[in-house]
Parts: sequence; C-alpha cells; structure tokens
Amino acid sequence: SGELTNEIFAMQVEAMTEYADEIGVTFLNTPCKDDAAKISACENYIQAGVDVIICHVSTVAAMTDPMHQAQEAGIKFFCYDTPIDGCDAFFGWDNYDYGWAIGANAANWVNENFDEGDTIYAYSANLPSADFLVVRESGYIDAINELCNCEVIWAGEGQGGSTVNGVTSGENWLQNGQPINLVVGINDAGCLGVLEAFNAAGFGGDDVAIFAG
Repeated sequence: SGELTNEIFAMQVEAMTEYADEIGVTFLNTPCKDDAAKISACENYIQAGVDVIICHVSTVAAMTDPMHQAQEAGIKFFCYDTPIDGCDAFFGWDNYDYGWAIGANAANWVNENFDEGDTIYAYSANLPSADFLVVRESGYIDAINELCNCEVIWAGEGQGGSTVNGVTSGENWLQNGQPINLVVGINDAGCLGVLEAFNAAGFGGDDVAIFAG
C-alpha cells in the first residue's frame, strides 16, 4: 500500500484486514513510500509464495516487471488507482474525470463569487512523481480554465499528497507576494496541510477556497 500516514490508505488497510479476518484469509500489508519500496515488497511476497498481490500503482513503468514476475510465479496481481496492461484485476476510476469533477466544483465556486471582469489567482497542490496524479491534475486545470467566467492566473504549484507537503506548499505560497484565491489539489491530505498553513498564518476569507478529492 501507500504510506499509512495518508488517511485513505490507512482506512483501506483497516477495511481489508477486517474483511480478511471475516472470511478466514491471511492479509499482509507493507506500507511503501515510493516505487522502490513497492518493488521490494512485491519481491518479498513472491518469495513468500502468496496467492494475490494488491498493489497501489503510482508508476506503470516501475511496477510492470514486478507484476510479470508475480504472474509467472502463479500469483494474481491486482492494481489499485492505475491499471497495468495484463493485470488480473483493477480497482479505480478515470483520473482525468476525477480531476475534472474537482475542477468543476472549484469553477462553480469561482463563478458564484467573482465577476467576469475579475482576475483570480490559483495554485495547484500536485504530486508529479505519480503518473495517475499528473492526469488528475490536468483534469482539474482544464476544467477550471474552461469553466471559469473570469480570468484565472495559475500563480504557483507545490507538492501535495501528504499533510506535511501541503503545509510546506501553503507556507511557500503565502510568501511569494501574489494573491491567493483558489487552491486545488490532487487529494485531501495535501490540501488539509495547505489549510493548516493558512490557519496558522491567519489567512483566509470569503475570497479564498480550497478544493480537492
């Protein structure tokens, strides 16, 4: 899985653990902070002879070989978030559509609170190291650019993905000298960090909003 400091991963692991107990299946979990850790975990599971590997795929190129190695050993390989061609199962969604939905919500707020002649300053809490999150970011950027009635200036970007990253990005944006009206992010944890930074600085108001999924 991903790091359990991210609430969505922690909740999923908890749910899978409970369900495995109910049906009498042994469930093992290895929190992984990056692709290298995921590759290592897959190698260990293959060596152990498990029946199924469920992998959160951030980068298709990195996890394709471990998938093939697992399948050659007779192990089913289930992908989460990003499908790999030939995987045995996939759980997720179209990340561009997901991003578009986030951006459409943000654009609705912009159109309700600003006039056509206004200019707003937007910031993206992204995570370029994950393929699927680059796609998600492109979805919300396209939606905001297309659906907002006023001019949108993308004034900054910074890493989201975790609360710690979000705090750092929020603090940096507060220091860059540009207005801040809109923050849009690839997940909730990163944007909660941005909110934490804004709250600590006493920054906010009716002309500031944060949107994520």
